[in-house]
Amino acid sequence: MDSTEICQHCGKPLGAKAVQGLCPECFMKVGLGTGTANRSADDSPPEPKANRFIPPTPEQLATKFPQLEILGLIGQGGMGAVYRARQRQLDRLIALKILPAEVSQDPAFAERFMREARALARLNHPNIVAVHDFGQADGFYYFLMEFIDGATLRQVLAEGKLAPREALAIVPQVCEGLQYAHDQGVVHRDIKPENILLDKTGRVKIADFGLARLVGTDPGTRRLTQPREVMGTPHYMAPEQVEKPQFVDHRADIYSLGVVFYEMLTGELPLGRFAAPSQKVQVDVRLDEVVLRALEKEPERRYQQASQVKTDVESVRGIVEKLPPHLRAMNRKQRRIRWTILITGLFTAAICFLILPDTLKRVLGPKPISSSQLSTLLSAQRTVLYDWERLRDDGKLLGGTPVKLDGRTVLKIENTNDAPLQLTILKIERPAITSTTYAVLGEIKYENVQGSGYLEMWNYFPALSPGLPEDQYFSRTLGEAGSGPMGRISGTSSWRPFALPFDRTGTTNRPTRLEINIFLPGRGVVWLGPLRLLP
Repeated sequence: MDSTEICQHCGKPLGAKAVQGLCPECFMKVGLGTGTANRSADDSPPEPKANRFIPPTPEQLATKFPQLEILGLIGQGGMGAVYRARQRQLDRLIALKILPAEVSQDPAFAERFMREARALARLNHPNIVAVHDFGQADGFYYFLMEFIDGATLRQVLAEGKLAPREALAIVPQVCEGLQYAHDQGVVHRDIKPENILLDKTGRVKIADFGLARLVGTDPGTRRLTQPREVMGTPHYMAPEQVEKPQFVDHRADIYSLGVVFYEMLTGELPLGRFAAPSQKVQVDVRLDEVVLRALEKEPERRYQQASQVKTDVESVRGIVEKLPPHLRAMNRKQRRIRWTILITGLFTAAICFLILPDTLKRVLGPKPISSSQLSTLLSAQRTVLYDWERLRDDGKLLGGTPVKLDGRTVLKIENTNDAPLQLTILKIERPAITSTTYAVLGEIKYENVQGSGYLEMWNYFPALSPGLPEDQYFSRTLGEAGSGPMGRISGTSSWRPFALPFDRTGTTNRPTRLEINIFLPGRGVVWLGPLRLLP
């Protein structure tokens, strides 16, 4: 007996590259919306693939929709065609979406269509394209939808007119629409630039919930999108949409939004081993955490709600808007200078730990020590020690709680929420900096930190001329997790050293203020030993 497996869609023999019962060709076409693969495991062997959907002409539709004036075809795909039309009685422009005629050949489709179309029609939100009506006309299933006079995000990206600050304005609106739909039990499953519309007022609208699946019902019930279907667009699909399509939930939309966000910021797709956005373009490094968390392969490690993405993006957007204009719009030369300073800082950190005495290296090693031992070993060094209890008593401690741990006083910072925590710990006013290179050193210990956090030191310098804001630069622990003094904060670690170095070569000005901050993208506990300033 011939046991050769065949493609569920076209009937061709499957090879080694088959995905979810589809040959590579059909998988691409299904993902791109040029076909469907809605045969369940119990269905009879597939018939040869039908011809690609050819949309009817406006003249052909005129007799089927006498209440409408069909003005022209807007676009088409495997899931149907969209026309610009006018409702005669209301004198209102609308979009008419026609589904392929072959979908009506499934006897159960009518029931599924009516049930899920009602769910889509109930989605009444300013960031979702509204469904005014739906039904069947002479063999064609259709939707009457809100007409958006504007452009798709794909068209905007193709023109190269999207600045990072505009991306920060678009994403929260997409999040609002998605959160509303998710709260109603509807998953989009095909978030991509083509399905994000921008009208002439700047409002964002999510379009084409045609691939959506109504969740929260009996898993055995057949749906408009079948449980075994691979639905979505390659490169924008969450991993589970390919590997476990029957278990897809709203978090797949969050992954797809992460892909879109990355593309808006960098102009590229996050394929393979991709770099963080801030390593490719000039954007706030805080956005790295947002994008990378949305792109986690495991749904449990992603943002769990679209509203969380919105909160984090708006937080970063607020910080960016408060920056001086010259920092919000740095030119290429300034970007090179900034990265030169940061790289020099990393080099300086390495030199600091190489030239310090062996006793000091042992102090900064990954083991608990007491504050008295630290003071003794550093007594010969030209350092300034910051004690957490004294800072608290003097009213200078801005974040965290001094606690006793491992025989000394340390600072405890805990994030008990899934939302990111951005906390200013300490501000050092008028530090006694005398050398061109300086650093804040210390020890850090942490447990169960979600994502990748970091410590940072903002360095404020006098304005270049009267009337201008202070110059601001930063150092951050953004190395690989646990890999030395510049390692980022992730997971669990015993005591290890950290360093926030800075090189002010090229200026005779001394910093007027240092600000020590910590960023935790999710839950976790961090302890900091006493800080030392090497001026």
